[in-house]
Amino acid sequence: MAFLNRIILSLLAALPLVGCFSDFEPDIESTPVLCLNSLITAGEPVQVSVTRTWRWSEGNPDDTYHPIDIDIADADVSLIVNGKFVERLTFTQSDNGYDPGTPFYKLINVYQSTYCPRSGDTVMLRAVSDRYGEATAQVTVPDPVPIDKVDVKVKDFSDNTHIWQGDYSMSLGFRVWFTDPADATDYYLFETDHTESHFTDAPDGERAQEYIMSMWVDYTREPLFTEHVSALESVFSDTSGYTIFSDRQISGKNYPLNVSVDNITYIYYNPDDDPALGDMAITLSLCSISDSYYYHVLSVWHANDGISGVLGGVGLGDPVYAASNVSTGAGVVAAVAKSTFKVRLLDIIGQQSNYVTQ
Repeated sequence: MAFLNRIILSLLAALPLVGCFSDFEPDIESTPVLCLNSLITAGEPVQVSVTRTWRWSEGNPDDTYHPIDIDIADADVSLIVNGKFVERLTFTQSDNGYDPGTPFYKLINVYQSTYCPRSGDTVMLRAVSDRYGEATAQVTVPDPVPIDKVDVKVKDFSDNTHIWQGDYSMSLGFRVWFTDPADATDYYLFETDHTESHFTDAPDGERAQEYIMSMWVDYTREPLFTEHVSALESVFSDTSGYTIFSDRQISGKNYPLNVSVDNITYIYYNPDDDPALGDMAITLSLCSISDSYYYHVLSVWHANDGISGVLGGVGLGDPVYAASNVSTGAGVVAAVAKSTFKVRLLDIIGQQSNYVTQ
């Protein structure tokens, strides 16, 4: 409590200064450098964003109306794998995995390879710009850790088809079992998603459809997702939304991650038994990630929500910066290998006769 009292007293002492601010731009000389950002996925081509750092007074590259341009389109970007030059990457545009028409749809500028790295590959990216110099980063693609099995518990289920055609609602609890390898330090990220929606026009005019209208993923039941949070931070900090963890508590053990997907509204209307429908599933992904990925995300949490970052943000401690493995200190090059398990929603509906309220 003595530590907490010192924090409170320091904040109280700063209150009289609240109205004593004026705007100024410090005349600090800075030279822009190259910034590399890439998430290398085993079995997929490499995409890397090559940009430059910028002075805050220039503006914001994400500004809706007057964005500044920080993309570097004329860099020489090389891919080196296991110490051998493989190819020069091509400047192109990517949809970043989003579908057109969604709120987050945006084409982004990237450099892309034709080579697809494999688990165990040590990948180096090297970018050279006549104006901004050179940046390099290296990462080893991890091996995937398979999901052994998934236990599914139906916590809530409702067949609403008598009210609205094809309407079901449910909440599901999952225990995702995996075995951590004992011969190395491993880092993980867990993700929950669902497969794509399907819509088809039947000959008689009825529209067959299968989609998830809504769902809420609850990660708070899994203690490994907050292993980086101290007792004090668990009271004062936002701990939600982060699903990275290490194997320091489970090294070499078989362990079940506990995740809940609640308030699922699932629409399945297939009057003509269209074979294109019926495969929609909740997708559970256990991602083995590089240490660069783990420490970058961890540093972002510490900067935004950890005690050290909060104190640094108000001048009561040293500032916390995002971790980088790029030679210029700007950006991060990370790697991931995924294992997935799909829980088909029609299988859950088929078991509804055995459903008992818990």
